[in-house]
Amino acid sequence: MYVEAEYGKMAGVAAKRVCSRKSPELCATPFCRNKHAAQKRFCNTCRKRRYRENNPIKYLYDNLRTHARERGKGFEITFEEFQKFCAETKYHELKGRDPDSMTIDRRDPSGPYSYDNIRPLDHYSNSIRQDNPDLSVPSPEPFDKNEPF
Repeated sequence: MYVEAEYGKMAGVAAKRVCSRKSPELCATPFCRNKHAAQKRFCNTCRKRRYRENNPIKYLYDNLRTHARERGKGFEITFEEFQKFCAETKYHELKGRDPDSMTIDRRDPSGPYSYDNIRPLDHYSNSIRQDNPDLSVPSPEPFDKNEPF
């Protein structure tokens, strides 16, 4: 419910101001116009976005596990092993949608996602390997984004 209030007089004309308070059924995130979930302050989109910002490695782990299950692939990595993998390879910093950014590749495509069977690989190499699974692609050396070329 929006309430108009007299704000002041400018050159003899009354200026009106609209209350900026949102409707109670809308998400509490500024500028979000979605309805919030029942018994929650935020909509599902904003809750997911906040979770991804606050827990980036856990979000990546959950996403990898969910997509592996959707594709019917085995998943044997614990969260602690995935944290170790991210710390060693800086995967969480280098992941993205560019051809140079990293993805997770299984060394043995018929095997499950396990700590010994995964490695970071750039999108381009992974797509080449996807077309020809017998092709041997060397593991890239971890590098620092801030390192000059």
